[in-house]
Amino acid sequence: MRRLMKSVKEVITSPFELLRKFNSAIGQGEVHLYACKLDPGSERINYLETLLSEQEKKNVSFFSFEKDQIAYTASQGFLRLVVAFYLDIDGSEVKFAKHRKGKPYLLNDTSLLYNISNSGDYVIIGISRHGEIGIDLEKIRPLDDFEDLVHKNFTPREREYIVKVPTETINRFFKLWTLKEAFLKAIGEGMRLTPDNLEFLIENGKFKLHTGPGFYEFDDWHFSDITIGNNYLGSLAHMKNPVYVSEIRYL
Repeated sequence: MRRLMKSVKEVITSPFELLRKFNSAIGQGEVHLYACKLDPGSERINYLETLLSEQEKKNVSFFSFEKDQIAYTASQGFLRLVVAFYLDIDGSEVKFAKHRKGKPYLLNDTSLLYNISNSGDYVIIGISRHGEIGIDLEKIRPLDDFEDLVHKNFTPREREYIVKVPTETINRFFKLWTLKEAFLKAIGEGMRLTPDNLEFLIENGKFKLHTGPGFYEFDDWHFSDITIGNNYLGSLAHMKNPVYVSEIRYL
């Protein structure tokens, strides 16, 4: 990849410029959401690259295409920028670690909880201090292996819901997919559970967790929609009620 970083003089974007209009105080049961473009422009990408750890900079070279290299740099850089805003430190000082099952957390402050997802042109970041959080964003798009994905990842009742209205099939698929991904990311499982272990049903027009891993009470979890445009669907899973999701903050 061509060198992204310019001289300090040419870097015009700073954390203050990006985040000065926001408040970092998180209320009880509140979740802050940030949506960031994955191709944020040369000045921003140059600045974001300076925040990456040495390992993250090495990871950039794992991607064959420059577009993917820039997307990775933007995603990790924005995450460091946002987290640093809440920790009141420089983005380069943020320290990440992983639990046994791979769920990431912050070494700087374990009480600050976050999750991240990217799809298409956006990365979305969720921040909380009051319960585990999981987030998933998907760009709505055709899927060559649609039928196979439906069969492998959804229960019979979920499959019935997905195909019930032909004009809404793809949207219903992605909505259920993001619900499952968000929940599994929140509990640190990832997509490792079989469909029979995790099912969502619609009750009174809302999705409700019907079956899931036995070590969590269903009523502990709250699910919210995330919308950043007509071509995207997203879900947020949060482990406390009530929960207040702030308006999405665009960077």
